[in-house]
Amino acid sequence: MLWRMLRQSWSRNVRRKSLAVLTVFLAAGLISALLAVSIDIGDKMARELKSYGANILVEPAGQAALPALFGENSNPLASEEFLDESELPNIKDIFWRNNIVGFAPLLSGDVIVAGKHISVLGTFFSQPITIPDEEDYHTGQQSVSPYWQVTGNWPTEPVSESALQSGQGIDVLAGKQLAQQNGWQVGQTLRLQGPERTLDVRISGILASGGDEENRLVMPLAAVQNMLGLEGKIQAVRVSALTVPENELSRRARENLEALKAEEYDLWYCTAYVSSIAHQLEEAI
Repeated sequence: MLWRMLRQSWSRNVRRKSLAVLTVFLAAGLISALLAVSIDIGDKMARELKSYGANILVEPAGQAALPALFGENSNPLASEEFLDESELPNIKDIFWRNNIVGFAPLLSGDVIVAGKHISVLGTFFSQPITIPDEEDYHTGQQSVSPYWQVTGNWPTEPVSESALQSGQGIDVLAGKQLAQQNGWQVGQTLRLQGPERTLDVRISGILASGGDEENRLVMPLAAVQNMLGLEGKIQAVRVSALTVPENELSRRARENLEALKAEEYDLWYCTAYVSSIAHQLEEAI
């Protein structure tokens, strides 16, 4: 009896019932599309903003605090404050590890090239790093600084131990302005005389970044550490992270973290604010 009633009910006013079913399906599809857009739009906006480079700079505590007292260029401990390169994998071991797009350590110094003092910057370009649960992980300026434009080729990484021992076969990037001032070209070989070592390097590309890098030789980190006698040491780390916009809670946390209640602290810590990610990086390094 029940099936007969249902069959008779569906056999009458078929057009009206079909229109009602179609309306339900259209409404469900529209709601699903709106939900997908609203959920994904934050991540898409964050990825677009990453094209402007890193949004977190990790520095030694003394180097970050003293400039406020002595002036930016008069920090008496600037040359003595370093971070350990061995702690870099800890960046991918924080709560928001999946939001870390990449990171690039920095180490700068001066060398002599053809009798001139030249500034060099050591960093990662696309360096393989051993990260638990992530095979074949590479990080460096190619992911952190997508606005860098290289005419030629990026230097090859990692730098082999034999190249460091022999002081030959190392590729570098020459900043655009520095290359123009000295007439350097892609493929040219330079002899760099550092405080500890002398290296023969080849210019693999010309770098246009719109920043201070255009007045430097940008090199693999290991090569700069070798020349300066600072193996395993870095001065800072650029970190690119996907974050959410700040709100009242994040601003309060930045002003006085100790003033937050336990529930507020947990909410702040478990939200991808740039301040909470920076705090976790401070705990990790």
